[in-house]
Amino acid sequence: MGDIVKYREPNEQVELLGVPESYLTGHGWHTYALTSADKTVHIEITHNVNGRDIYAQGTIDSIFFLTEKIKNGERGKVYSMIDVLQNK
Repeated sequence: MGDIVKYREPNEQVELLGVPESYLTGHGWHTYALTSADKTVHIEITHNVNGRDIYAQGTIDSIFFLTEKIKNGERGKVYSMIDVLQNK
């Protein structure tokens, strides 16, 4: 947890990361870095989401997915977003 760097200030998000100012109130920019113990391998995975539309659409897709499951009599099962996406 001590290795997590968070940029919460809008000026840092724009200047250091390049977040478009129009998305400062709704974005998710994350980089995950993995380094081997001997430091010979370093892997980074980055995802940048601008806006909240994709989250809202995912919520709507989930509602339709679960509604179908309930209509088909399926109850008591836990689903992930992967289940929702694979069903599209």
